[in-house]
Amino acid sequence: MSKLTIRQEDRIAREYFGPEGAGECALCPSCGDNLEIAPSTVAGFGLQLRIECRSCSSVSTWIQPQPVRAWKTIHLQYFAERYLKEDTIRCPYDDCYVTWAEFNDSVVQFNCPYCNRRGRIVVEEGNSLL
Repeated sequence: MSKLTIRQEDRIAREYFGPEGAGECALCPSCGDNLEIAPSTVAGFGLQLRIECRSCSSVSTWIQPQPVRAWKTIHLQYFAERYLKEDTIRCPYDDCYVTWAEFNDSVVQFNCPYCNRRGRIVVEEGNSLL
């Protein structure tokens, strides 16, 4: 059983969360076959991806960077604008898709699953930060 390099794991994770790999299976850097990627959340470690190739038996685990990093104010304001327009939101640091969660009182939290940046903002006309 072989293990992927850190650089290979990183590239596969970036493709998994970003537009490069949208709708396509990542390919094994060793044999070129399709990889199976299974996301999971582990307490104390955040998000992890188990990356496995059944053909050459390579197995690796990509672990989301820790600790959580904060977004800049300008990013949160931009995300709020995109959110109100129901447009796709992408991370300005790594181009991966940003996810969001709605809370009471118009509060929305934006998260990048790749670089682990997060932040909350009140999403309405004249946004104000939390």
